[in-house]
Amino acid sequence: MTWSREIALLLDGTSVAPDANQVLRMHEQIEQGVDWSALLRIAIPQGVLPLLSRNLTRNAMSVIPRTTLVQLQLYSRRVAERNQEQSLELAKLVSALSRDGFRVLPFKGPALAAAFYGDIGLRECHDLDLWIDPSQSALAREWFLGAGYRPVQHVQGVPQEVHHAEKEQEGFSSPDGRVLIEMKAHLERSRASRFDPPFEQVWNRRGHISVHGVVMAVMAVEDLLPCLAVHGSKHLWRRLNWIVDIAAVLSTLPEPDGGGMLSRAREWRCKRRLVIAVALAAAFYGIEIPPAMSSMIEERAVRSAVARIRAELFAPKFHTLGSLGSDFVYGLRSSDSMSERLRRARHFLGRIGRADEGRMLVPMSAEMRRVYGAFVTVRNWFGAADTKLQ
Repeated sequence: MTWSREIALLLDGTSVAPDANQVLRMHEQIEQGVDWSALLRIAIPQGVLPLLSRNLTRNAMSVIPRTTLVQLQLYSRRVAERNQEQSLELAKLVSALSRDGFRVLPFKGPALAAAFYGDIGLRECHDLDLWIDPSQSALAREWFLGAGYRPVQHVQGVPQEVHHAEKEQEGFSSPDGRVLIEMKAHLERSRASRFDPPFEQVWNRRGHISVHGVVMAVMAVEDLLPCLAVHGSKHLWRRLNWIVDIAAVLSTLPEPDGGGMLSRAREWRCKRRLVIAVALAAAFYGIEIPPAMSSMIEERAVRSAVARIRAELFAPKFHTLGSLGSDFVYGLRSSDSMSERLRRARHFLGRIGRADEGRMLVPMSAEMRRVYGAFVTVRNWFGAADTKLQ
């Protein structure tokens, strides 16, 4: 697949540690002519502009237009200020929770930036994700409420404060409302997917990092990579920054063995999602594929998933029945177990049942409209029958 010059520059410019060849290509692409406005429009929704800004100003500052340079620096400064605020809240929160006896593992966010990007300001962070020992989750919810944190829930992706915390409340905002926190007892328990690694095992293998002078526990790399792979897969890898995360973590491994990660992923039933994540890091950033995974990268389901993501990552996003079907096929191909496939099928049928032709951004074909019309008729009939029985 041939990238546009802007996308090629974006990929070379978002390596956490660009090598000499990537720097050379950046200069060549700029010399051949770059639409800087288009580059910014692509980079911002992909969540990678601070990293791009750092690499361009460090390696190609003399050939970047002054206006673009100012835009890059202003945006990066805003992200750095927000990340600084979030990382200070993280340090305060983990320190207080640990002091009160809670076992907590920061997941993604400033902790990931500090450990693998070398600078908290280089990775955009929109909230704090904390994995709490499940046996302490009920007490932790009481702790958050007692410490002045306010319960929130996401409604169509927008966090909204709620008056009463639910029994399984996960979302909170800081007392001043400026920082969002996701407190997870289980990493992933949704209608479409289940991913529940044993906290005790992960805790026993933990490492440590320091954020603003606070030493905090973090996942070992062999545990972190499957977790990041599941997160990216859940969101269908629709943002480049999740692939950058995988590449950044993989590049820190002294020897890309992969055996420990695969063993963990098999146990946690996310092997295929991990292999797809590694294949994406190789396809986009040239990361070396661990020998233990080399044959799995060539599996048809993995190659198909990577080809789909490469084709769609930078393309306009449309919400159609066709895109729902494509998402469903990806979910099936990335699943390791029959129970996971059945869960995804049930979720897909629910989404189809709630779909509204009038809200589709791209009109359906005549054939698809007939099929969908028949489905709606059956759905409405069952809905009316349900109402009569009630």
